[in-house]
Amino acid sequence: MGDFFKKNLCYYFGLNVVLIMKKFILFLIVITSLCANIFSQSKWTRIINSLGNQEEYSNSIAVDSLGNIYSTGAKENPLPRIQTIKLNSFGNLLWENVIPAVSGSWIGYSVVCRNNNSILVSGFGQDSSFILNFNSQGNLLKKYSYIIPGSYFIQVHHMIKTSNNKYLLCGRIDYTSGYAALINSDFSLAWQKVLTDTVPNNWRVTESGTFFNGYYYFIDDWDIPYLTKIDSLGNIIWGKPITYNGNYSRIWRNKIDVLNGRLLVAGLTGDTTQSQSFKTAFELIDENGIVMKKSIISNQNSEGLNDFQIYKNRIVYVSSIFNSSGQSSKASVNILDTNFNLLKTKPVLFNDYTELYSVQLNDSFYYFSGLTWKNSGTNQRSDILIIKTDSTLEIPPVGIKETNTFVSDFALHQNYPNPFNPSTKISYSLKKSSAIELKLFDINGRMIKIIESGFKPAGSYEINFSSAGLSSGVYFFSLYSEGILMDTKKAALMK
Repeated sequence: MGDFFKKNLCYYFGLNVVLIMKKFILFLIVITSLCANIFSQSKWTRIINSLGNQEEYSNSIAVDSLGNIYSTGAKENPLPRIQTIKLNSFGNLLWENVIPAVSGSWIGYSVVCRNNNSILVSGFGQDSSFILNFNSQGNLLKKYSYIIPGSYFIQVHHMIKTSNNKYLLCGRIDYTSGYAALINSDFSLAWQKVLTDTVPNNWRVTESGTFFNGYYYFIDDWDIPYLTKIDSLGNIIWGKPITYNGNYSRIWRNKIDVLNGRLLVAGLTGDTTQSQSFKTAFELIDENGIVMKKSIISNQNSEGLNDFQIYKNRIVYVSSIFNSSGQSSKASVNILDTNFNLLKTKPVLFNDYTELYSVQLNDSFYYFSGLTWKNSGTNQRSDILIIKTDSTLEIPPVGIKETNTFVSDFALHQNYPNPFNPSTKISYSLKKSSAIELKLFDINGRMIKIIESGFKPAGSYEINFSSAGLSSGVYFFSLYSEGILMDTKKAALMK
């Protein structure tokens, strides 16, 4: 009897161990799949537009440490007004702020994150350069203006936050001179410079700047590009022209950064022997202005760089691809190594025409912004295009067309418990009345069922969701308002 009891005890104990191990393995599979899918779902493409026939575009993006994306550009109706938006890490539009034009045009050209609670925007605003300070909720805290007496307008093309916590402004004055300014961390003006040229009729536009070994470097754009070195007090040390030998004699649309202890200047260059032939050119320059290395990228038949960023021994740049008439038709995303070898390239085209103007990189993702254009009959308009991808350069299809409805009015909360079996609670809240749908999708994106739908007054709601009829795996709950996706949560079912 004792042996029989022991044998049965061992049998049942062994059976329970097997069942527990199976459950544990299934749990690991589900969690691994959930994590992998969360990562893959984090790549997205968004086209953002407003109601009505208004042109909108993004000139610059910035990403904070929480993964929120900020974009600035313009909304034209009919005059351009500075438009700044914020998206969360899933690409949902959180807020929009449009600054009315006091007079003439106002365009946002550059945005930087001051910290997770504040962003800064600069651009084109008539008679002064400026910085707009927004909080993370989209409220304009203050406008800082920097006036040069006698100037008709100052246009800031580029603003960067330096490693010594100051801000460089780069741009142009009255279509004739370059502009460079250093702004202290408290937004007081350290110095600003009008960069003129001794060459007659050589207009200058200071396109980009950087801080390197205690000096500030600025690269100009136009007929003859110049590299200027300025010390911390605003004294110009030297200015030198940047040209390219051989058939490619000019460089413009210039950007500057630091690569392996050298200045890296990049831009668009034209072949003087061929009409409408353009390439992207890079030059490594030492701090004395001596060119150490030159490279022209052999990519598309004709292309021109719009922006680039260096991150972990990779150079990622966005460019315009030109047709035989010399007009841009679509965009291109490109990855180089630090020897300027082309590792990967990806053409990008949504609707009839696409431009990418800005690139931002971090440990996990690549971000790009610009515009997409539609030529459908009388509804010709540009919309904001923002892409979040990774080093694979996989560009997902457009997932959400955002309108003026913001997800801050709607909240879909994470289900609890998660993982779950046999049921879980799903809750959501509405700040205003709306026709909603709560849908369930499987891991392949197929809709399984509509959990709840109908017109709902403002308030909070909770559903006890049963897993009856479902097998173990990863699922998605998505909340829609008036047919527009507001938010999605991931859940794991373990049976």
